[in-house]
Amino acid sequence: MPRPQLHQYTVAEASSRRWLYVLHGIYGTGRNWASFARRLVAGRPEWGAVLVDLRLHGHSKGFEPPHTLAACVHDLLGLSAALERPVDAVLGHSFGGKVALMMAAAVTPSQAWVIDASPGRRSPGGGAAERRRARP
Repeated sequence: MPRPQLHQYTVAEASSRRWLYVLHGIYGTGRNWASFARRLVAGRPEWGAVLVDLRLHGHSKGFEPPHTLAACVHDLLGLSAALERPVDAVLGHSFGGKVALMMAAAVTPSQAWVIDASPGRRSPGGGAAERRRARP
């Protein structure tokens, strides 16, 4: 059976020669970043953006376990090879930021942007986790 491939949406101009891979947060999809990507490419047409649905998100279904950060990086490397678009830069938000950090270690892009993510593990926090702990 063929290995599933990540779904992606590309924003690019004919002059795009460098590629920014954009990785969404845990509850998102690549298309969440479409308006950002359109503005970026309009201002810097030498760059194109590959908006990725990470495994088990959006239209990227059918992936076998393990569902780890390392598996996400492996998926991205496969997508980059299939598209013949090298990872020149990576931007990751939240969960995607953790994947972006590991991706940067694997391919050493010229830039890695991490938004709202920490590199280490931590216990769940915030509103939902606090409400769960407060239940009788």
